This record gives sequence, structure tokens and C-alpha cells, in this order.
Amino acid sequence: MTMLSWKVAGRAYAAAMVETAGRLAEDLHGLGRRYFAAPQAHPLATVHAGAQCWGGGQHAAKRPRRANLLTCGIGLPDTTVDGDMNSLRTGTPELMRRGMTPTDMPARGRDQAVEPERVAPEVTAWRRRFTGVRYTVDQT
Repeated sequence: MTMLSWKVAGRAYAAAMVETAGRLAEDLHGLGRRYFAAPQAHPLATVHAGAQCWGGGQHAAKRPRRANLLTCGIGLPDTTVDGDMNSLRTGTPELMRRGMTPTDMPARGRDQAVEPERVAPEVTAWRRRFTGVRYTVDQT
């Protein structure tokens, strides 16, 4: 995002990230997941804390990837995981720029009870709806 885009759309973009991260955190909480959400302080938004139970954040990121959801390991001030990150990050900034809103944040593909390959085609079809770029000089 350019500085000019931040000047034009930054407030709306930041508000969308906070709202969307909150919605995702609510859904994760409903699934019984621990999370760390500090979108006002950092634009990385919602993070699943405690990835130790999954063998670490990078290891844990492989499961949602099988559902066509991209996440990554990230280190938080929490219990360490030898050879891996201790948490899993789901960043909302780019999701917002692609046109997603809080109502587009269901945690279905993150549900451990659902086999990732079963929802992968649904996730792929859902993702096709988001082709634009928002929060720029031209478009907020």
C-alpha cells in the first residue's frame, strides 16, 4: 500500500482490519481455539496462540493449507516450541484489500473436526469472489 493510499483510505482500511480480525477471533473462540488479537497495535490481526499442541505454528499451517487457506507460523511471547514458531497467524490486511468483510470470516476451514480436503473445493469457489483491490487511491 502506498503512502498516498494510506492517506486516502488508511482509516477505513484500519477499521476494516480491526472489525474483521474481531469476527475471526469470535469464530475461533467458538471453536475452542486460543487466540491473540491485537489489531489496533499491529496490522497482522488475529493469531492463534498455543500452536504447541499442533507441533508448532509452521507445522500447524500445513493443515489449513490442505483446505486452501494460507496461514503461517509466528512467534509470540508464549511457551516456545523447539524448532518451530509457537503460534499460527491468519493475517487480515490482504484479505481486506481483496474485498473480504467480517461476514466473510467463517472459521469452517479452521475447524479441526472437518477434514481440510473436504472443504478445499468450497474454499476455492468462495475465494474466487474476491478479485479486486480495495483501499487504494482509486477505491476505498
